[in-house]
Amino acid sequence: MFSLRALTTIITSSAALFSLTRASPSVERRDVWVPQILYPRTNIVWKTGYRHNVTWDTSSQPEQITNPVGSIQLRKSGSTFPDVLQEGFQLTDGRVEITVPDVTPGCGYQIVLFGDSGNFSPEFIIASEGD
Repeated sequence: MFSLRALTTIITSSAALFSLTRASPSVERRDVWVPQILYPRTNIVWKTGYRHNVTWDTSSQPEQITNPVGSIQLRKSGSTFPDVLQEGFQLTDGRVEITVPDVTPGCGYQIVLFGDSGNFSPEFIIASEGD
């Protein structure tokens, strides 16, 4: 037989668990779209100050995109630069023009496309405008 204290603890715990279960939001099905970045390609050389189109494949887009508004940032060595190169465009556009920022020349740069999810381009090279 349960003691009154044990029975009270069981009832209180059950009520709290029931309350949490009822309060949790329903899970909504979401489509996550990670379009493949087509340009820049591996080992392409971009020069600082020049304008380039970043392009991505739109052929596999879902009917409903959770976050259709995109932004683009630059990444190198596992770190994403804080500056946004372009934002406010529709992911369904498949391309957006950016200006290559004045960064340290070198290889291993990537474009990061944010929106429905974040994905990276292949690594490419950024050279100084004078090179």
